[in-house]
This record gives sequence, C-alpha cells and structure tokens, in this order.
Amino acid sequence: MPTRFLRQLATSDRERVLESMLESAMDYAIITLDSGGLITGWTGGAEEILGWGEAEVLGRHADLLFTTDDRAAGIPGSEMARARRTGKVTGERWHIRKGGSRFWADGSLRHLVDGDAYLKILRDRTAQRERDEATRDSEAFLRSVLESSGDCIKVLDPDGRLEFMSPGGQRVMEVDDFCSIQGSYWPDFWQGEGRAAAEAAMALAHKGGVGHFLGVARTAKGSSRWWDVQVTHIPAPDGASGKLLSISRDISQDRNRQLAIHAQNARLTLLSDMASQLIGGHDPDTVLETLFQGAAAHLGLDVCLHLTPDARGALRLQSCVGIEPGEAARLARLDPGETICAWVAQTRQPLYLQDVQVSQEAHAREVQGLGVQAYACNPLIANGQFLGTLAFGSRNRVAFSEEDLAFFRTISTYVAVIKERMGAEIELRETEARLRLAVEATDIGIFDHDLTTGVLRWDARTKELFGLRGETEASYEGTFLAGLHPNDRGAADRAVQDAVDPAGPGVFDIEFRAIGPSTGSTRWIAARGRAVREHGHTIRLIGTVRDITEKRQADEVLRSTVERHRLVTQATNDAIWDWDLVANHVLWNEALCTAYGYSPDEIAATGEWWIDHIHPDDRERVERDIRAVITDSASEWSHEYRFRRASGQYADVLDRSYMVRSPTGTPVRMIGAMLDITDRKRAEQQLRLLHRELGHRLKNVLTMAQAIATQTLRNAESMEAAQDKLAARLVTMGRAQDVLIAGTAEEADILTVLASALEPHDDPHSERFRLQGPKVRLNASAALSLSLLVHELATNALKYGALSAPQGYVELNWALTDNDQDPCLVLSWSEHGGPLVVAPSRKGFGTRLITRGLAGDVGGNVRLDYAPTGVICTLTAPLAGLTEPHRTES
Repeated sequence: MPTRFLRQLATSDRERVLESMLESAMDYAIITLDSGGLITGWTGGAEEILGWGEAEVLGRHADLLFTTDDRAAGIPGSEMARARRTGKVTGERWHIRKGGSRFWADGSLRHLVDGDAYLKILRDRTAQRERDEATRDSEAFLRSVLESSGDCIKVLDPDGRLEFMSPGGQRVMEVDDFCSIQGSYWPDFWQGEGRAAAEAAMALAHKGGVGHFLGVARTAKGSSRWWDVQVTHIPAPDGASGKLLSISRDISQDRNRQLAIHAQNARLTLLSDMASQLIGGHDPDTVLETLFQGAAAHLGLDVCLHLTPDARGALRLQSCVGIEPGEAARLARLDPGETICAWVAQTRQPLYLQDVQVSQEAHAREVQGLGVQAYACNPLIANGQFLGTLAFGSRNRVAFSEEDLAFFRTISTYVAVIKERMGAEIELRETEARLRLAVEATDIGIFDHDLTTGVLRWDARTKELFGLRGETEASYEGTFLAGLHPNDRGAADRAVQDAVDPAGPGVFDIEFRAIGPSTGSTRWIAARGRAVREHGHTIRLIGTVRDITEKRQADEVLRSTVERHRLVTQATNDAIWDWDLVANHVLWNEALCTAYGYSPDEIAATGEWWIDHIHPDDRERVERDIRAVITDSASEWSHEYRFRRASGQYADVLDRSYMVRSPTGTPVRMIGAMLDITDRKRAEQQLRLLHRELGHRLKNVLTMAQAIATQTLRNAESMEAAQDKLAARLVTMGRAQDVLIAGTAEEADILTVLASALEPHDDPHSERFRLQGPKVRLNASAALSLSLLVHELATNALKYGALSAPQGYVELNWALTDNDQDPCLVLSWSEHGGPLVVAPSRKGFGTRLITRGLAGDVGGNVRLDYAPTGVICTLTAPLAGLTEPHRTES
C-alpha cells in the first residue's frame, strides 16, 4: 500500500490499527480507487489473491480486474455509479488474476464521501461456488434415488412363506393383489440354481448369519428379472426360530448390461477366431465345432446343432454340443418334414422360439425334449443353394436378445460379426462449506496482541470461538495457548514466534484445535496474522480467526469422495458430460481433450457448442431425439452420430445419458458419456470387405481346380498317372496362392511367382534355373496361370528335356516391349544341355494347357519351338491383362 494512502488512514493510533488489520486480512483483496476508477491503494491480500504487486497496478484503471465481457458491458463504470448513488454495491461475479486466469469473487464497492474515493473488497469464492454446485447436485441425486427406490422388502415366516411385501416391492414385482401370493413358498419364485441359493440363504439367516445371493425370478406378470438378495434373521421374543427379512434389489439392467458386454466380447472373439481359421483354409465343419465349444463356454448356449443335407434331401447331424446321446441318435438323420430343422430346410426361413417349456406351439413341443427355454434355427444358404441349418438353444434364458439373433444370422451368412462394448462413469466435483467476508461477516474474529505491553485484545467473536464470556480478559499463554489442543499447542506457538521474529516472515497462517474451557468441546480454528514493526522491532501482531470445524469435516469426506471419483474417471476413455438444462451449462471431463484433441480454452460450456460439433447430416436427428427425451417422461437416451474432433475430422461416437428430473417431473439435468466407436466402425467395414474378397477368391480357385481336374482326368493314361499329375498341378496352384497370400492377396512379383513354382524341380547344389528380368507385379489370375505354365514346362523338361541330363539347365528371361499399341510382356523359356530334341508326334494335355488354356487366361499367345538343342517356349501377353486387378461382382 503506498505511503500517501497510509498517511491518509493513519491519522491516529486507531487508524493505524485499522491499517494493520486491513494488511493482515490476507483472505481479502482490499483496493482503493480514485473518482476516475484508477487504483490508488493495494493491500497484501490483493497481491495474494490477484497476483499483481503494488507497483504493477498503482495508477492503472480497475477494469483490468474485470472479464472482457464485463468490460464490454460497462460493469466497472456502472458499479461505481451505483456505489456513488447508494453508498455501497455488493455482488458476486468472475474477476481476472494476473496471467489471465479467472476466479469467482464475492465483493463490495463502497463510496468514500471524504476524498471522493472508493474502497473495493474482493474475496475468492471459486472453490465455494464449485462446492455449492456439487452440493446441490448431490442433494438432487439423493432425492431422485430415494424417490425411485424399487427395493422389494419381504417378511417370511420361519418356514420361508411370504407374510409381507412392501408397496414398493409389490410395484417392482408387478403384484396387483398380494393376497394372491401370500403364503407362497418364497424359494419357488426363483429359477434354475436360484431356488437352491434362496434356501441356502434362509438356512444361513436362521443360524444368525446374513444370506446373500444373485438370482433370476419372475414377476407376477411373468417378467424375468435379476435380483440382488439379502436375507437376515428376525429373532422371536421367546427365543424360538423367528421370521426372516428378505430385501431384493432389481439389478436386471446392470446384470443384463454386464452379460451383454461379456457376450459381446465373446462374440467378437469367436467371430475373429472363426474368420482367421477360415482364411487359413480350415474345414468349415471343424471351425463350427470349435465355435460351438466357445459359444457353450462363453455365451451360455447350452445346445448347438449343425445339420447338413445328404444326397436324398435328408438332414444329418454333423456336429453338436449339449445333446444327450439318445437325443443325438434321434437327430442323426431327419427325413424332410421331421423336426424344426427340417421345417427350416424346407421353408428356408429362420425360426425363433421363446418360453419353449411352457409354450403350446407345435414347433416348441418338438424341441421341448432338448430342455431348452429359448431356441433359434437358421438356414445356411449360399447362392440360392441350401447347405444346412445352425440351431442354438439356452436352458436358462427364456428368449434370445436381438444381439443374439443378429450373431446367429451373421454366423449363418458371413461367419463373423463385430459388436460393441460399454462402459461409463461420471465425474463429481469436490464441495466445501460456505464462508463469509472476514471483517463484515459474523463468523470472523479479530485479535490484536500488543507486544510492548503484553495486552491481548479479542473481539466478541474470537472470545466465542475460544469459549470466553463477556468481559473476560484474554492472555497469550493463560488463554490462547492454554485453550489449544495439546497436540497443536507447540506448532501454534512456533508459528507465532516465527511471525514476530524481526528476521522472520512477519506473517502466519495456521490451523489448530481449541477446547472450550467449560464444555470441553473441540473446534477447528484457522488463524492468519501479520506483524507490525517499527525501527526493526515487532511491536504488534494483528490478525483474524474463523471457525473451520465444518470445513475440516467436509474436507475429510470430500477427500475420499474426490479420490474415489478421480479413480473412476481415470479408468475410462469416455467423454463424460453433465448438462444443466436450466442454465444451459455443460461440463466435460478431461477425456474430451485427450480423446478428441480439444484444449480447455476451445470448449464452450454450452449445449450449443456440443450440438454445433455434431456432423451436419446427423445434427437434426440428434436434436430431435434429445427434444423428445426432454419433453417425454423418458429417463434414458442413447444415440450414435459423428462428432467433430479438434482436427476437423469426425469420429463415430455412441452417446448414452440419463435424465434427472425435479420432483414435479421437470427435466433439470442430463448426465452422459460419449464413447468413440470409430475403430469399431472401421473394423466392421474391413470385415465386410474381407468376406467379399474371400468369397471371390474361393470361387476363382475352385473354378481353376475344376478345370485342371477335368482336363487331367480326360487325357490320363491311367488313374495312377492322373493322380500324380493332378496332385502336382494342384500343388503348383497352391504355391501360387501362397505367394498371393504372403503378398497383398491382390498381386505378386513375377520373380517370386516363378521361383516358387520352380522350387520343387530345382537342385539346391546346382543352378538348374537361371531367371532374369525386370520387376513386374502380377494380378492374382496371371500369377496362377504363369505358375501352372512353368510347372508344365519344368515337368516336360524333367522327363524329356534339359533337366533330364545332369548338366542341363533352363534360362527363363522376360522383358517389357513397347509396341505401337499396348506394352507387352515377353517371357522366354530356353532349355540347354539336354538330349537331342525331337518334336512330339501328338500334343498331350500339358502341351494344350500351355499353348491354349494358360495363354488364354492371360490374354496372350504361346509359341513352342522344338529346336534340336533344346525346347524354346515364348509367351507374349499384353501387360494390362497381367497387372490390372480383375473386378468381379461378389
């Protein structure tokens, strides 16, 4: 604070005391302004809270403390005008610190008539504001939880029969008339293993323990739900076996969500493994057997059946899981019209059944012998041809979900599918109790310790905090130190001594416990003070005290709450948001920055910012659905859309939220989590492309294999010779496929293709084949044709040509030519060092395969020369037909 300002205040001892008090109030920024709004006074508290030193602000206009919006709105000037009219203006608003950061302040501006100046006092209330908001949120949440409680509370007689059910229990159990179920044996309500668990829980409760289990039970209207159940004993007055208290909580949603996540992950794993095995060439029936085992282990499918048609149209059991031997024998062969699978085979339509064991439907009765509750049978159809059926059954679930049915359909048609996963938690903010201004608030006490006389003066509030009454005088050792908790006394005394030490900091800020002398009650007190020095000596210690008992208690609760929620929010990558519908204020967690690339300054805390970042094609649809949830009575909202990243690219997201309503049903908040599913969408697209490519590739391979087999068998001299030739040609075709698979599956290098095809005929100890030519990438069809071409040439050379002689070898050269028309590939096979060549009297299949079939495949022509020194084969083909990928409709 400048000397001229201190001189104005310090006109008397009392004013000097006031000056010291103001300087010691470090919780407050106390500032004086002249009539033009320029800063003329700046306390230590102002420097502590606002960050600027006194020299940095004196003479500057006070509007530097206000936000840009407030300055634009003329708030600094309007406050001064109102203070001049009314004498004092108070209020809360955002202010600016040095460095540009904002803080929420509770402040006042007082017009000082003498001197036509202003006194401005600010108190940082940012943390208090956040605590108030969090407290209101917590209270609203607790009210909603209490009002929506659906626990089913029951009283059972010693034998386990129903005597009482709470109204909330009747509502959640869908019981219209309790008398209709009163006296029923409670374990009979539970399905499967739940009945035994219920009886075990009752037995444990009778022994004085607490029975607990999770199980499935139907409501009075037949809805199947999951329950978290606790059973305790109610002792009888006479010591006899008393009644039982059972509390059941409906956890169906969480349980189903967990089961759905587990099932979804299991589905993705099974489909991924299946696709890998199919691509690797495994037998589909073997792959299905593996799938059945995995489905039984991870998806809770108790029955899996795979039936295929025989030549007469009857269905034969190919593989199964969960079928008794007798039932498997009955299903070993089914004539047309028998059982559901035969019906599906005839109609080529899927059939889904639920509640099988209680259903009177004809189809349901046919599979009741399997013991299943839910049953699904899908036809296997490819290119209009019926290939068999896949059937699945569950003994625990009364019906399959849509996800299950989609999984079955995917297996039946594409053999793979990808689903999604879930997870989200929301973040909470810490809260604290509200504090008031130091001097003007009633919970602030002031002390003044005159070190020259030893007199310690306490105001009424300070005396109240230490348990003194009326005019009782206070002393440093006899009242202050004696009134502190023994564990805090030493630390408090050291802090005071350090403050009054001329070489010390001159200030202290401590917290300690005070014990009331009459009541013995303990309260936490925060004390802050400043030493007054003259001529190098400390003459006075002035400061404030305030009760922080509730704050310390709240801090302890908040520390555990904040830590718990911090761990929750760090455990998820979801962008969690909290939308205050009344204030149109949206809070996001850090995941919005880390996952989508935004800096905190780029995020506006409004609903409009969120909506503006939705893809324009999705925005109207999302807004319409949100408005529908707000105007209807719905409590949950879920949607998939595209959300813009900071880079400008869009991410596919799944957004889920919960609507919080007031007691009157008015929507007040939406709390949700936004999950990035871009990778999942991309994987689904890649998997669909993979399916189409696999089908195309298999069809081409089978067509080529069929042609080779037909021509080989047609020209074979004997079955043994046909078998050898067919095997060798198929091996060559297989090697060509290996080359393609090892590459991009669409093309392969010509050198790799030729080397792979000639490898079985080569001698590792001598150079029998000499390959040379430029690098050319061949498409899949050309690679396969060239592999078969050189295989036929090598086979003939091994039998009759250069490779039949020890010193014989083959030169295989290729080059690119640029004719007047399209560029061509010229490949030359030249044999050397072999026996004298004589042209054959007739052309066999191998020769025809070389000259006509293989040349036709690559769109070129082949010339065979039987020179005496060695066979020469020349292939000329357009380069476009060899390198451009073939396009075939899938």
